[in-house]
Amino acid sequence: MGDLAPKLSWAEVLRGSGVSTPGDLPLDVRANIERMSRDMFTPLRMQFNAPLIVISGYRTEAVNRACGGARNSQHVQGLALDLVPASKVPSDYSRLAFLVDVLQGAGKIPKGGRGLYKTAAGLWRFVHCDARGTIARWNSGRVDRLEVA
Repeated sequence: MGDLAPKLSWAEVLRGSGVSTPGDLPLDVRANIERMSRDMFTPLRMQFNAPLIVISGYRTEAVNRACGGARNSQHVQGLALDLVPASKVPSDYSRLAFLVDVLQGAGKIPKGGRGLYKTAAGLWRFVHCDARGTIARWNSGRVDRLEVA
C-alpha cells in the first residue's frame, strides 16, 4: 500500500479499520477517502507544518461499534481522521484545532466537524476533523455547542 496523497498513506488511514487494502473498501467510501485526503487532510497537514500522527481514519461499522464511535460516525463514511501532533506538546493540539476552524471557516478545506478529546485527567488525546458538510464543534467527546452552517 503506497501513499494516498502527499504526507498521507493508505496504511495510516486503514490502520485498525477492519480492512486490509484499499481494494477491500466500498467504492463510495474509497472515493470519499481519496477526495478528502486531497481536499481536506493534506492541506491541513501542509498548513500545520509539523508531523501529524493519524490514530484513526476509516472504520468498518464493526470496528466503530467496538471502539465506542458515534452511531453516524464520519469515520465509517471515510470522511474523518483523528490526529495527534507528533510533538505531543499541548499547545500543538490547540494550534491544530484552531487551524481546522480557520481553514474550514475560510473555505480552504470542506466544512465539517472538529472535536477536541482529552482523558479524564485532562490530558490531550487527539483532535478529530471531518468533512460532514456542516460545521460542528465539540470537546472531550460530548457536544458542548453545535453549529450548523
